[in-house]
Amino acid sequence: MAHTNPPVAWHRVIATSGIVSIDGPSAQQRLLEVEGIDVNTGLLGESRVTMEKWGWFPEANEIRFRGEPVEG
Repeated sequence: MAHTNPPVAWHRVIATSGIVSIDGPSAQQRLLEVEGIDVNTGLLGESRVTMEKWGWFPEANEIRFRGEPVEG
């Protein structure tokens, strides 16, 4: 598994569906809310983030992996 550089905090890793955590409020949800991220309740009671607003969709050339030389 590759690691990004700089590292990403564990609580910022969210499923592509926007689901934050398993059942109910969690440490992940609380940490996201502290950062100002809106966490909503989905149709089935799941904690969910609106990916269109909060998702990260980088271009391929924006991603750097640990140990990978920086071009330029």
